[in-house]
Amino acid sequence: DTADASVPIEGEPKQSNVEVERLSTALETTADVVSAEARLTAARETLQDLVDERISLMAALGKAQDADEEFADELERGPHEDSAPTSHAAVTPKIAESLPDATPDESWPALTAAGMDDKLDPVNLKDLTASAAVGAATAVIADSAKVAKAADAVPDSMPTAGVGEEEAVQRALASELGASEDTLQRLTEERAELLAALEQTKGSNAEKNENEEASDIRGGGAPLPTDTVVEMADLNPAPTISSASGVTTAPGAYTAEPEQKHAVGGAVLRAPAPKDSSPLTEEELCAVHAGQLYFFEPALTAGRASTLYFNRAVSDVLCTRPTIVVQFGFNHWQWENGEVTALPTSVPKYEGVDWWTASVEIPVEAYEMNMVFHDSDGAYENNCGMDFVATVEGGMSVEAFASIMREKRAAVEAARREAVAKEIAARQAIAGEEVARMAEDAASLEAEGKGRRAAEVLASDRRIAEEAISSERWQAEHASRELPVAAKGRYFSKPAKPAANSVVTVLYNAEDSPLDGAGKVFIVLGRNGWQGALKETLQMRPATKTDTRNKPVGQWWKVAVEIPEGVWQLDFVATTQEGQGDGYFDNNSMQDYHIRVEHNMSDTDWEARIAAKAKEVTAAREMAEAKETIRAEERKARRTVQRAKALEAVRRSQAHIWYSEPAEPRVGDTVKIYYNPSNTLLKGCETVYMRGSWNRWKHSALWGPVTMEPADTDGGHMIGEMLVPADAWCMDFVFSDSPAEHANYDNKNGLDYHLPIAASGEKEPPMHIMHVAVEMAPIAKVGGLGDVVTSISRAIRELGHQVEVVLPKYDCINYAAVQDLREDGGFQFGSTYWRVFRGEVVGVPTFFLAPDRGDFNVGCIYGRADDEPRFGFFCHAALEFMLTTDRSPDIVHCHDWSSAPVARMLSEFYGETHLGKTQSVFTIHNLNYGAALIGEAMHYSAMATTVSPTYAWEVGDNPAVAPSVGKFHGIRNGIDPDIWDPETDIWLPRHYSADDIVEGKAANKRALQQRLGMAQDPDRPLVGIVTRLTAQKGIHLIQHTVHRVLERGGQVVLLGSAPDPKVQAGFEAMRNDVEQTSHGRMVLSYDEPLSHLIYAGADMICVPSM
Repeated sequence: DTADASVPIEGEPKQSNVEVERLSTALETTADVVSAEARLTAARETLQDLVDERISLMAALGKAQDADEEFADELERGPHEDSAPTSHAAVTPKIAESLPDATPDESWPALTAAGMDDKLDPVNLKDLTASAAVGAATAVIADSAKVAKAADAVPDSMPTAGVGEEEAVQRALASELGASEDTLQRLTEERAELLAALEQTKGSNAEKNENEEASDIRGGGAPLPTDTVVEMADLNPAPTISSASGVTTAPGAYTAEPEQKHAVGGAVLRAPAPKDSSPLTEEELCAVHAGQLYFFEPALTAGRASTLYFNRAVSDVLCTRPTIVVQFGFNHWQWENGEVTALPTSVPKYEGVDWWTASVEIPVEAYEMNMVFHDSDGAYENNCGMDFVATVEGGMSVEAFASIMREKRAAVEAARREAVAKEIAARQAIAGEEVARMAEDAASLEAEGKGRRAAEVLASDRRIAEEAISSERWQAEHASRELPVAAKGRYFSKPAKPAANSVVTVLYNAEDSPLDGAGKVFIVLGRNGWQGALKETLQMRPATKTDTRNKPVGQWWKVAVEIPEGVWQLDFVATTQEGQGDGYFDNNSMQDYHIRVEHNMSDTDWEARIAAKAKEVTAAREMAEAKETIRAEERKARRTVQRAKALEAVRRSQAHIWYSEPAEPRVGDTVKIYYNPSNTLLKGCETVYMRGSWNRWKHSALWGPVTMEPADTDGGHMIGEMLVPADAWCMDFVFSDSPAEHANYDNKNGLDYHLPIAASGEKEPPMHIMHVAVEMAPIAKVGGLGDVVTSISRAIRELGHQVEVVLPKYDCINYAAVQDLREDGGFQFGSTYWRVFRGEVVGVPTFFLAPDRGDFNVGCIYGRADDEPRFGFFCHAALEFMLTTDRSPDIVHCHDWSSAPVARMLSEFYGETHLGKTQSVFTIHNLNYGAALIGEAMHYSAMATTVSPTYAWEVGDNPAVAPSVGKFHGIRNGIDPDIWDPETDIWLPRHYSADDIVEGKAANKRALQQRLGMAQDPDRPLVGIVTRLTAQKGIHLIQHTVHRVLERGGQVVLLGSAPDPKVQAGFEAMRNDVEQTSHGRMVLSYDEPLSHLIYAGADMICVPSM
């Protein structure tokens, strides 16, 4: 269509004004005005030939239209009797094939030919400028396209003209239009050359030539009056937008530049605002953009609405999807992000064409629009991950928008700070009130509790005292009446029935005893059956005849003994040596000698003794509690220091990737996260985004994406800031290369990044974790697996989580180390009834499952041919135990091949029960056994670990591990310092610390040598080996070590056992050779107390591993 000129010019056709406007717009986009007059003159001369050819073309096209009309008439009359039906599609394409496409150059305006015939006569054409000629030729092409389109609209099934007539029509068309293709091709090429020339006509000489150029454009008329306003038809192409195949220009969509004004011959030329609708119909508009993925109509302009057309048929991803959703945002996804559902248009669908449409409001702040398309079900068309970008005209500059964003972020940050400060203040106020109330309640409860606990403790002390004194009273009143019988005439006392609080003379006859003929005799004296520490050695003197009147003649000795109150029996043995030594003893054939004492104690006396004993018990308990409190505080302080050192070591080890300031943020702080993408999978990203949440992603607030800025550091870090809310106890975050949801992420290999928040009023909710294992130190241990189960359970309990362990009830367990062991019901599983026992092992609640058929009453843990079915049966029973006792742990942790079936069984058999939400974690301790079961557990578990990062790397390509290596992590094993602390170790005969380590280790070395019957040589080095005897530990190295130590004059102690019977037999044969000397000992069984003594008493430790 042509635009009406604002100022009619007498004698000129309206088409001239249109061309003036069009050429002015073309001149507006030129870069350099150098000899504009010469270039325009040459352009007019070149186009004169095109005008003449245009006349011939019009005639040819007229004939073509007549032929088409005749053909249509033939269709109306119907076929001849002798004609065969044929498709009209074979005829009408000839018209289109004879002409170039309706838009040979996509930057041409799409014009219609309606009402143009009266403007295209030869006289007027001579006066048209180059742009007018080009526009006229384009109109003819559009006219021809309409003819072809009308012909194609005839259904294929309609009757057609006879074959002869149809061929005649085709020949006529070919004859009359044969030259049109060459003519239009040349027209197109020359027009392109003209446009290239016009591109160079704008420059510094515009003002000098504008009046003359305006006159030339108008075809020689007078200059336009000064200040005349002329509306310019828009020839500017649409803005470039990204498509799936790259950056393209959307043809047929045009933008205006209302901010720019240009003077032409004294007149002001103003570009009109974008029109609300295209001059083409929706169907025609879509035809112009055939083959494109999308386009906008009108062009994207800030502050206006635009309609997005999306060709579903072009998208390989969404071509069959029933729903099309446009996810959009502006300015690199930083402004007014949203979604809109597209709807199908009325444009007919055929191969490659299926247009959908959606309306979008363009904000005034926009300089670009960002888009992806999806079906709300996970299928995305996102330009191969780069998203689609369309330029917005008339909006803000990038710099202006960045300034707005900075202001907005500052305002949001200030508002957030204020809100957080208010929330913290409110929480603190509430917390203060709550703390005050709780303090009052706690004080009251504490007072009440202290009184109750004190009474309970004192009552317990009283019971202990009563038990002790009752035993004494029974001994005084009953047991001493049946004293062991001694040889007649061996001893007697004066008086015969001594009483407490008196002096008694003890007489002893050495004749015919081990002391016969001794020059000196002593007695070692005790009281009340040798109870207590009150023992003394007294020297006897020879007795006189008067002392032994009426007694057999012999070697009599005597000594006076004071009997204190509370004694009901004197105990003694005779010896020739004062104190310990190599003297001779007479202990009445190991029954000792005893004298009954009349205690003369009433009930009141016994009650007084109970009260006194209770005070002793209380004092001893309080002393022990005080010592334990001190030790606990020391252990807590050590753990705090160790944890701080460990965290600092972790921070240092990962600082090349990320770190925070402050290192331990608190609520209300602004935490700065420093991130170096060059050391991660985001290497090379110019912009990095951070997003996250709080409290292990369970907080209601999700934040980000936050654009990270380059940090002022030397390590290439980027920085992002976030304000810590009042209810946060952990910060969770990940990094990406795009703000869009579908981006490349660095999430620490699926673990995400986490930062603890210090001094938070909120705490991490405790989890419930159950370990299913076949070993647990110190009660059932073969190797390191048992240590890990115990240590990790205690450590996680210390963090506040609930931890329980399930074990088989072996008959070889050291049940002395199980506190409060008791039977706790049972359950039927299949044809087997399982009894359940419970107790505590070093503070960890532990359940023991015992099948009534005795699968684990075999005297060992491993080493039987039925180990795999026995442990598989136990794994299933462990899950059934959880089910029948209504336990719903968050995590079930299984270990090694022996409990690996738990992961699969949990998934396959218990998904529809209340255990369906339970996740499984699997730890590999040794990959040398049960690889098939290990691979199965790796597949079914939610997460898998092993004993160290090095071992994880070593076994990562193992067929059992490789398919699941993405969830496989190495975590170094550690030890529990409370269990292995030599200051408190319950298995050591002599405790020691860093202050007395020399004396302490020497004492434990003597105890170890004594226990194993070794030569007690403090100067001979003692090497200790505590290990599983497996190939993984290096059997040949262990054997070599034992022999080499003995060869070099040392002592060696080996503690360990082999799951393989052949290996066990080999070491048993070796033991027979080693133990022929007093310097080597091999204990080929499990012994937890001995392992502690070996570590404490050895001078050197050998830790074998391949």
